[in-house]
Amino acid sequence: MVGAAVPAYIDSVKTNYMTETAAPARSTWLRPAPAATPNTRHPFRTMIVDDSAIIVICLREYLDTQEAVQVVDTADNGSEAVRKAVLLKPDLVLMDVNMPCLNGLQATDLLRQRLPNTRIILMTLDETDTTRALAHAHGAHGFIAKERLANDLMTEIHRVCQLPNIGSENHRGNPPLPYQSSALPALPDLRMPA
Repeated sequence: MVGAAVPAYIDSVKTNYMTETAAPARSTWLRPAPAATPNTRHPFRTMIVDDSAIIVICLREYLDTQEAVQVVDTADNGSEAVRKAVLLKPDLVLMDVNMPCLNGLQATDLLRQRLPNTRIILMTLDETDTTRALAHAHGAHGFIAKERLANDLMTEIHRVCQLPNIGSENHRGNPPLPYQSSALPALPDLRMPA
C-alpha cells in the first residue's frame, strides 16, 4: 500500500504544479535579466536543468516557496539549457550532470564562456570524488548530491550566489569550493520503499 502512495503523491504534485503555476504570457516568460549582479539583494534568478521531469517539478515547487530564489525557466538537457540561459541570463543555474544531448559538464563549459557571471551548481546522484573533481574542473561554482538537496540546497545557493563576480577570469584556476550544510525544510522523498 505504501508503494501506491508515491505515484499518488507524484500525480498530486503534477496536478498542483500545472494548475497553480500555469505558464505566464510569453512577453513576461522570456524577460531579460535585470542589470543587477547576482550578489545584490534581489531574488536569485534561477534556471533548473534536469532530464527528470519529477525532479524539475519538485525543485520548482520547493524553490517557489523561497524568497531568495525566482525560477525563471527550466530545461531538460544541456543544449536547451545553454540556448535558454543565453537569452535569459539567469544569476544561477541548477544543473544535473548526466543528461542527454549535452551533459551538465559540457553545458557548464559553454555557459562559463558565454555567461561568466552566471553561477552554476551541478547536481548528481553520483557523489564521488571523481565527479566532484570533474565538476570543479569544468567551472562549476558548487556541487551537491541529489540525496542532499532537501537539507543543503538553500545553503549552497546562498554560498554560491554570494561569491564575488568572476568576470572573464579563467574558471579552471579557481580553488575548490567548500561544501556546507544546514537543516532546511525537506523536499518530498520520492524514493520507492525497499
